[in-house]
Amino acid sequence: MSKEQAYCCLNCTTSANCCGECGGCESCCENCDTSACKSSAYFKDGNFYLNYTSKYNGSSDYEWSDNADYQKGNSSFSYSYNSKNDLCSASGSITHLGVHEDGDATFTSTGYGGSNGIEGYGCGCDTNDFCWNNGSCNSGPNGDADPCCASFTGGCGVICADDECGSFNFGCSGLECVCDDEEWCDGTYVSENSATISFQDTVRLYNSEGEDVGNIVGASYNPCNPCATWGAPSCHYFST
Repeated sequence: MSKEQAYCCLNCTTSANCCGECGGCESCCENCDTSACKSSAYFKDGNFYLNYTSKYNGSSDYEWSDNADYQKGNSSFSYSYNSKNDLCSASGSITHLGVHEDGDATFTSTGYGGSNGIEGYGCGCDTNDFCWNNGSCNSGPNGDADPCCASFTGGCGVICADDECGSFNFGCSGLECVCDDEEWCDGTYVSENSATISFQDTVRLYNSEGEDVGNIVGASYNPCNPCATWGAPSCHYFST
C-alpha cells in the first residue's frame, strides 16, 4: 500500500477519520480511488474481513401426550444471509395438530420461502365444522376462498449466529423437553438447530504511511457475537 493511497483513504473519503481538510488544495483528491478504503471490518482467525455469509437451520418432529393435550407435528427451516449483496433467503414448513382435554382441536399447516422477502401459504383450523375435516382444512362452500387458508408475505432479516457459542440452542431430544417431571407423558420429541458463519474479502489495517500495522486494535472473535465489527483507529484504515 503506497503512501499516496494512504493519503487518499484518510483525506478524500466522505468518512475521513483524520488530517482534516485536504490542505486547501482542491485538486489533490481528483485522482484518488477511495473505493477500497474502509473504516471497519469483521475479525476471525487472525484476519480482518469485509463480508460474511451466515446460515441457520433447524427442524423438529414430535408426537406426545400428557394429562391434558395430544400434540403432533413437524417443522423445518433454513435461513442464509450474505452481507456483500445484502441478500437473505429463507424456506420452511410447519405442521401442528393439537387435541385438548375438552375435545377442542387445532390444526395449522404453513410453508414459506423466498429471497429478501418471503412468500407463503398457510391453513389453520379449530373445531368449527366449516373448517375442520379429519385433521386438515377443506375448501368449504366458497371453494378456493377457504377462510381457513391464506397467503402471506414477510421480511427476511439479517441472520448472524455461530453454534460455537456455548449458549447456542442445538435443540432437544426426549419428553423432558416438553414435559414437567410431575406430569404423565408418553410419546417422542426431537428438535435440532445448527448455525455456521464464514467470512470473505480479507483486508488489512494500514496507517497513514500505508504500512500494514497488523492487529493493533486487539481484535478478537466472539462466537456469541460473531458479526461484531472493529473500527480503524484515527489515521488508520482497512483496505485490500
